[in-house]
Amino acid sequence: MAAIFTIHGFCARALREHALESGQGFDPPELLGNDRALREALAADLWRAHAVDAAAADDLAALWKEGPVALAADLRAL
Repeated sequence: MAAIFTIHGFCARALREHALESGQGFDPPELLGNDRALREALAADLWRAHAVDAAAADDLAALWKEGPVALAADLRAL
C-alpha cells in the first residue's frame, strides 16, 4: 500500500525521518519580522564581491550613488 501525502506532508516526513542527512537542525526556522538588516548585509556582500576592479566599482556607484545602503533598498524590487 502506498502512502499519499501533500507536498508539505511529504517534506515534513522526509525531514523528520532523514534530518541528519539533510543537514537541517531539529529546531524550527526563525521567522524574521523585519528583513532590513538581512538585506543590508546582503547588499554589502554583493558590493564587496562585485566591486573588485575600478570599472565594476564605477558601474555600481553609477547605479547606486548612496552605496550599499541604496542597493539594499532596491533589493526587494530586484
